[in-house]
Amino acid sequence: MNQSDPFIGLVVENRFEVVSFVGRGGMAVVYKAQHRQVDRTVAIKFLQKSYADQGVNLERFKREAKLVNSLFHPNIINMYSFGILDTGEPYLVLDYIDGVSLSERIQATGRLPQEQAANIFKQVCDGVGYAHENGILHRDLKPSNVMLLASETGKDHVKILDFGIAKLLPEVEDNVQQLTQAGEIFGSPLYMSPEQCQGEELDARSDVYAMGCMMYEALAGQVPLLGKNVLATMAKHIAELPPRFANLGIEISPRLEQIVFRALQKDRGQRFQTMPELAAELSLVAV
Repeated sequence: MNQSDPFIGLVVENRFEVVSFVGRGGMAVVYKAQHRQVDRTVAIKFLQKSYADQGVNLERFKREAKLVNSLFHPNIINMYSFGILDTGEPYLVLDYIDGVSLSERIQATGRLPQEQAANIFKQVCDGVGYAHENGILHRDLKPSNVMLLASETGKDHVKILDFGIAKLLPEVEDNVQQLTQAGEIFGSPLYMSPEQCQGEELDARSDVYAMGCMMYEALAGQVPLLGKNVLATMAKHIAELPPRFANLGIEISPRLEQIVFRALQKDRGQRFQTMPELAAELSLVAV
């Protein structure tokens, strides 16, 4: 094993050998690994040991991971295995995705063409809707969790990351202030629904709101609502509407703007009620 990085050279489950570092997020580090018996490259996400050390149900982690592991959909990243290292770190063995994130695409292009954005988000709806049908909310939909792969058709093929990861982590409590003080919010404030910002019980419509935030960002080149700090951003999601595209000097089809702003309704009863409902509208825009 590498002395400077204890994960390099580690063999997980006697079959996955960690070969290189990929990236780090707020709650995990990701490494590239090779299956020792077959020609397969995977990604291994090691969750922070501190979550396991809180004493909050490792059995819960296993139960939830098993549920996410049962998801098989072309727009959701595959999970091959999960477990807990002898040293205490929970881990997930996932597809290794060779593509760019939606976040990187937006940063590179500024804004996405309407038809391209509609095609991407219809696929996100398909994957998230499938998970909802199987009782799983994402709760952390954001552009960095949407990977874009090249396809034979020339159009982007979507793979959604981190499905159910927020649910896999032991919850401190669904209280926004406590979660903020703990240093982790289950969901990014830039894409959180008003009900999520207020610590209310979530349902599929909260993921619909996050979709509205992502669609707005992809089409406008900026997030819909941004405060001076986390709490100010959350307050905006609770009480304010983002500027219309025309106010930003952006021309967009009235139908697509209507779709985006319906997804961004503060009252969840006024949003699209399901992902298939949103996908059906987007299919009329995507080409």
